[in-house]
Amino acid sequence: MPRAAGSAGQESGRPKAGPVERAVAAELKALGKRVDDAGPSLPALAVALARKIDDPRTPAGPFADTAKELRDTLDRLRELVPPEAREDHIDQLEARAAKKLRLVGGAGA
Repeated sequence: MPRAAGSAGQESGRPKAGPVERAVAAELKALGKRVDDAGPSLPALAVALARKIDDPRTPAGPFADTAKELRDTLDRLRELVPPEAREDHIDQLEARAAKKLRLVGGAGA
């Protein structure tokens, strides 16, 4: 079976990632292992849609539809992936106050 002619910047017949695909890959990476809980199809769909948007041959009508579908897919992924638990400034203050209370309460015991 003949292969499609390659061009500069291609590896193994696939073009280099474009800006939208790189941005989607970065977002998926930021979601980390938590994205695995959403299943493999949504991340794969997001990457495929990003590739279509990056393809200069995509006509304007399908481009707009694809962009909307990519936004919807990424929104759905964000809904399915729970946010990473992070301590904020209030949590740090509460932890320090609790530690001080333990120290003061422990000194009198």
